[in-house]
Formats: sequence, structure tokens, C-alpha cells
Amino acid sequence: NMNTFNKMWGVVTPAEAKAKIEEQKKEAGITDPQNLLGSNVSAVTDKIKETKQQSGVTVRLLYVESFGTEVNPTKWASGVLESLSPKPNTVLLAVASGDGKLVVVASGNSEDWLRNSKTMDALSEAATDKLAKSGAQDWSGAAIAMMDQIMLLKKTSTSGSLSKIAVIVLMCV
Repeated sequence: NMNTFNKMWGVVTPAEAKAKIEEQKKEAGITDPQNLLGSNVSAVTDKIKETKQQSGVTVRLLYVESFGTEVNPTKWASGVLESLSPKPNTVLLAVASGDGKLVVVASGNSEDWLRNSKTMDALSEAATDKLAKSGAQDWSGAAIAMMDQIMLLKKTSTSGSLSKIAVIVLMCV
């Protein structure tokens, strides 16, 4: 029977494939109704897992057509993020593809290194630079660039605090 054959050989219908991708996105905290990530979904979901493992930061991605004209994008994104009752150290990259706008916010319950404005600027810049350089709308590349930046900043934030401790110890000796 054809069905058994398909199951055996791992053949999936387009509808099943779409459902699988939607499931993958949902598990990873990605909202992408316009399918801007396209075939790069698994690369992005893998990166979200890696970022969580290496930095303890939960990344959520939200792709919408527009933030609307009445509202400050940062306030809008913060409102959305807080409404999700995020875990500590959650970062939301919100993209309004129609407006060509992008905003990065951290949950209010995040550690200082993540929540501070320098970090937020660095994350926004990483994503924006990637978009500017690629010329196209490389939304997945922008998300990945932002996550690389999170891991980099986490490394420097911890090494920074360790070296301060080391200096204090040396002075006491």
C-alpha cells in the first residue's frame, strides 16, 4: 500500500512538511506567518538552541508586516515580550518586514549585561548590518548575526567580571 511505502521512505506531502516546519518554529519561539525565513528555518532554530546552551539566553523571533504608525517599535516589542511571561534573559527580535523596521528588546527580568542599552544597541546593529550588507531581505541571516552577537557579548561579559575579581584578589595579596 502506498501509504506504508511513503512512511517507510520518509516521503512527506507538502502539507505535512509545512506542518512540521510550523511545529519547529513554534517550539523554537518563532512567529513567522509570512514565511520570511523560508528554507532557513532549521538553521535558525538550531542557532536558537545553540544560543540558549552557550549563553543562557532564550531568543524569540517575531515577524510581522507592520508595527503600525501609532506606536514606538521598541515599546510595542517590549509589550509583546512581557505579555508572553518570558523566562529571565529572553531577547525578542521583532521585524516589521513591510516597514523595513527591526527592533531588539530584552525581557525586564534579564541580567544587567543583557538588558543594558549597549547590548541592545549591539544586537540591533548586528542584525541591521547583516541586512544592509546582504542588500536582500536576509531575515534569517539577521537573526543569526544577532544570536552570534549575544554569544560573543555573553563571553565578554563573564570574562570581564572574572578579571575584576582577579584584580581585587591580587591587590589584597
